[in-house]
Amino acid sequence: MNRGLLSSETSTATHWSVDPIFVYEPGTTIPSLTYRDPELAWANTTPILTDSGGNALIFLSPGVSYDFVILNAHHEVQYRVRVNGVRHIR
Repeated sequence: MNRGLLSSETSTATHWSVDPIFVYEPGTTIPSLTYRDPELAWANTTPILTDSGGNALIFLSPGVSYDFVILNAHHEVQYRVRVNGVRHIR
């Protein structure tokens, strides 16, 4: 299992390619910090760009909630999801 690896592959074959992933404090447009490593030492850029395979390394702070917003090439919301209170898994 690749903890922290976000993949755009879904049952509907949606593929984000290099579309930006914005991460906000819930219910706002205030950016939230996410990280590239499980130690939470290296912050991701804002927005987060996926690689050519549609993947991104995203580690979250335990106990914090996030709103993820993915835009398409026309800057329209493609996908929106709230992640509530993740817990740290090692």
